[in-house]
Formats: sequence, structure tokens, C-alpha cells
Amino acid sequence: MTLRETRIAFTYTLGKLLVWANEQGLEVALGPDGLKHRVGSLHYSGCAVDLNKYRDGVYLTASEDYRDLGEYWLTLHPLARWGGSWGDGNHFSFTFSGRS
Repeated sequence: MTLRETRIAFTYTLGKLLVWANEQGLEVALGPDGLKHRVGSLHYSGCAVDLNKYRDGVYLTASEDYRDLGEYWLTLHPLARWGGSWGDGNHFSFTFSGRS
């Protein structure tokens, strides 16, 4: 897949995850991507996003808090990767050019 095709598929799949999260009653918002990521990361390529999850208005920071989102994300597309696999639970991405 080209970068354009990967970004379009990622965006569409992210939409599915956000709708599912809402249907589950989860409080989820897009994180402030680009502020803490290194140049050249999948965040800059448009193939990754950090999600912020809240419970009763409190921002959840533990990777385990994102397991429900991560496990569902992994079912949505063969390129889907979840950062909880390496301790970055709020990271959701598509693999591109060997990067996750």
C-alpha cells in the first residue's frame, strides 16, 4: 500500500474504533499528537494517533486501561497495531514500511 492508501485506511478504521468506543459508553478523545513524537514517526505520517481515555472525567494513563480499545482495534484491520503490546497503551497505529 502507498502512504496515501495506508493513511486513508487508518483514518477509516480509527473512525470505526471511535464509534465502537462511544457505543460502549467510553470517554475517548484524540491526544495532542505531534507534541511529543519524534520527527519521522508514524504520527507525523498520519498512520498513528494517541487516544486519551477518561473515566468519570479522570484521564487514564496506564496501558492496561486501554486494553478493551486495543484488543478491539487489532480485530479491525491486518495493519492495526496497538502500543499496549510494548507498554504504550494509548498508541494506535497502522504498520507502514516496517514501522508500527
